[in-house]
Amino acid sequence: MKKSLFLLLSIFFLFSCDNTIENAKMVKKALEGKLLEDKFLSIEKGFDSTFSANQLKVSQIADSLVGNAEVKTIIGASNYTIEFLQNYKKELNKYVEEEKKNTPLTKDYVFQMQYSLEQKNAYQLEKELENYITTINSLNPKFSFEHIALDADEIKEFKNNPEQNKKDFAQLNFQKTPLLAANAILSQLKLEVVNVELKALEILSEKE
Repeated sequence: MKKSLFLLLSIFFLFSCDNTIENAKMVKKALEGKLLEDKFLSIEKGFDSTFSANQLKVSQIADSLVGNAEVKTIIGASNYTIEFLQNYKKELNKYVEEEKKNTPLTKDYVFQMQYSLEQKNAYQLEKELENYITTINSLNPKFSFEHIALDADEIKEFKNNPEQNKKDFAQLNFQKTPLLAANAILSQLKLEVVNVELKALEILSEKE
């Protein structure tokens, strides 16, 4: 779990817990002052910048491994999963925008939750991320990548927290999550995918 993503999830925890009223008030005030919005946008931008840099590294290594069947499968699976995440973000933002036109006073996290949780899109995302890691790990005995989509009880910062450790991946990341924060999380997940892709290609490029 990367430090920036843990920061986002920690903020959601403060915002959603009934027994942390003062903390919730502080978070609400920060949101109203655009402080957290700016933080979410900055984090998302950082994730996207690193993603682009790592994609370039992937391309350079792949060019040196032309003809390797494993490389072709890795790149194909990675591109599919990255496209799935990009489409998720696009459709999520489109859905929230359309719903806000009808009820502009409703907080955007309500519509974000409708799309991600009520419509089960986050659970499909979890399945795609699990399938991706399973596919990559099946290609080579040297591969042993950890899953990207984790439940709360699989994350050390949350597993001993009784108010959080019962949450699955979808709930942990998308329950009461503002749209801008959800966008940052999706960028983080996209970066995690390209990191796996890059590491897998680096392993294949190592000299025996």
